[in-house]
Amino acid sequence: MQNRGIGACNSVIRSRLKRLQLMLPMLIWVWASSGGASTYLNINDHGESSFPHVYQPGSRFEVTITFKTDEICKLHYQWRDVDGAVLSTRDAVPRNSVRNILSPPGVQGYLGLRLTTDCTSLGEADGFAGGQREVGFALLPAKTISARRADEDSPFGVVHSQEDDPYLGPWGKTLTWRTTPPRFWRAEINRRKSSGMLELPIVTGQDWYSEDFKPVSETQLRSLASRVETFFRAVPDLDYWELGIEENLRPNYHKEFYWDNLEAKVKKVRETLERVAPHIRLIYQIAATQADRIEPFAQSRAAKYFDILSLHPYKWPDFPDPDAWLPELINQSRMILKANNLDMPIWFTEVGAPHHGNALGAFFGYPAKGKEVRGVGREEAMIYMAKIYAIALGKGIEKVFWYNYQDRDFGNKYAENFFGLRDFWGYPRPVYSAYARLVMCLDKPKPRATVKVGGDIIGYQFATPAGLVTMVWNPNPAKLRILDLRQIGIHPGDRFQALGLLGKAIRADNHSVSLGEAPIFIAQGRAIEQCTGKDLPQLGYREMSSLSQ
Repeated sequence: MQNRGIGACNSVIRSRLKRLQLMLPMLIWVWASSGGASTYLNINDHGESSFPHVYQPGSRFEVTITFKTDEICKLHYQWRDVDGAVLSTRDAVPRNSVRNILSPPGVQGYLGLRLTTDCTSLGEADGFAGGQREVGFALLPAKTISARRADEDSPFGVVHSQEDDPYLGPWGKTLTWRTTPPRFWRAEINRRKSSGMLELPIVTGQDWYSEDFKPVSETQLRSLASRVETFFRAVPDLDYWELGIEENLRPNYHKEFYWDNLEAKVKKVRETLERVAPHIRLIYQIAATQADRIEPFAQSRAAKYFDILSLHPYKWPDFPDPDAWLPELINQSRMILKANNLDMPIWFTEVGAPHHGNALGAFFGYPAKGKEVRGVGREEAMIYMAKIYAIALGKGIEKVFWYNYQDRDFGNKYAENFFGLRDFWGYPRPVYSAYARLVMCLDKPKPRATVKVGGDIIGYQFATPAGLVTMVWNPNPAKLRILDLRQIGIHPGDRFQALGLLGKAIRADNHSVSLGEAPIFIAQGRAIEQCTGKDLPQLGYREMSSLSQ
């Protein structure tokens, strides 16, 4: 969507303030008031943490809840897992008190602290919807940012990425012409590279946008060339740039001279690059989940000046199972490119789904337009994300950038606020832990095979530098699906490990695995250590006892 794109970032200052907000070790709700009543709620977690609100699997940490109110009301807490299963008793925090609680032991991947209240002075600005709020914690093998490599072969990116988060892949989208003046670019890029992050910047705004009801002027083209040269000389070692943001959603896209002007602009950019940085590859974005939206671009004279096509496949408004639509979108998109003699890779430089931010049954979507959106639940979000990655990478999409790192605002009704791997206050959702596991398991994956059972595609196998990793699931839970491991080249006596999205070991009985809706990983060889984090003893990760031998 146009208004959620990277161009919506206000400035580098805002991005640094966001980073400071995340790094604070506590979640603070300031005094909230309603009808004269005031409430103060402060959540603070303590323990041996790799990154804010991330702890090692199975470890315990302490949470301090400070609850002060002049309202006659109650606050309760209870630990839950990703499925909502109860892991502790439901206890109260007395009014005007401080309560220290310990997390339950032995949890993998994700742990939620469910808060419930009847305090009318605690609302959406405090993270509550329908009197309920879940504060999440990730349980992942310990990592440090020094271990992340700025590896261009990685397929993993995040929009509005957090450069010092060691659990993310190396690619980020945080900079555009509009966010940062050219004199700061070298320092910004170097700071990212020092933490193993690669930037995918965007040309947008001044000198790029044209009116398109008339031909773009020579004056604007010369100004565009000058601006391109200024930016590209500032950071000549960047290899990729996107030109424009989801222009097929803008009114100008349908004007008479859009395609002629696009050709003139990208040709001018290409000519400038030949002098300044000929290695740079240019990317064109299309926000679409229907392949026919690609045809105007593929048939245009502008297409030959681009190197990569980027799709933004947001499946509004219901975000159905990717099994039902994503393989066909990729197949048809490639057919259209081939029919127009375009041999270019496809990336997804934005894709995601909003978490349902409001109370069950309450409005969620676009209040001003009255358009409802079906937000996804916590478990559903990580399944959706994992399938997007597995299908896309399995079918040869080179890069996938998840939108986005952290919720951009609170406001329970508005869908645009709730795309984050972490919530607005910086607390992880289950999808954050699942994303981290994907990054661990699929290190520089090369698609190797499509896995089928009974004629149906149930997953994809990847070759990684450490060994084979297969992602499989049941696309139709109404049918029982059992995978004989010999179908993916695993024979009795071979060393392997099956893991859930949150890292929980899965048993293989009679050399077969029963599949559910959620994708699982089956790692072979040294990929077992890669996928489980067992290869990080220097960081204190406790060896799993359930590894298959």
